[in-house]
Amino acid sequence: MAPPKLWKYLSKNHQAQFYEAAHDPDTQSEILADGLNLPEYKGDARSAIKLDFCSYNLSFAKERGFDPPKTSAFMTIVMDLLEPIAAGATIDDIKIAFQTALLQVLSVKATGAMEWSDEEKAQSAETEAAVVVALQTLQDFTTPPP
Repeated sequence: MAPPKLWKYLSKNHQAQFYEAAHDPDTQSEILADGLNLPEYKGDARSAIKLDFCSYNLSFAKERGFDPPKTSAFMTIVMDLLEPIAAGATIDDIKIAFQTALLQVLSVKATGAMEWSDEEKAQSAETEAAVVVALQTLQDFTTPPP
């Protein structure tokens, strides 16, 4: 299993700028829109959802005390889950994909760059639960009515 690619969605600079602009949600949105290449986020519902999802998860990572590389790995995991959600994957499929990706992150030890403390590992269940709720909400919102 390969670890998640760091800085896949947001550069280290965009991540830092997002946190520095915590006092200004509009600036945070512009930073994320630039980093995620979502120039039409104000007029496109899917782009706005992606931006909000990213913002929520960056805030979640900050609240949990993730450092920049861990935040980036976490963002890669959750952002990679958006595509199957939009394609109609079931929550069970998403949970399995999330657990698999999380296992990859938790088991990386070769370089030490991604080692997680026992406390962070213990928080993984709480993290998973929060992500599943967010994913369910996103899936409910993006699934067209029958």
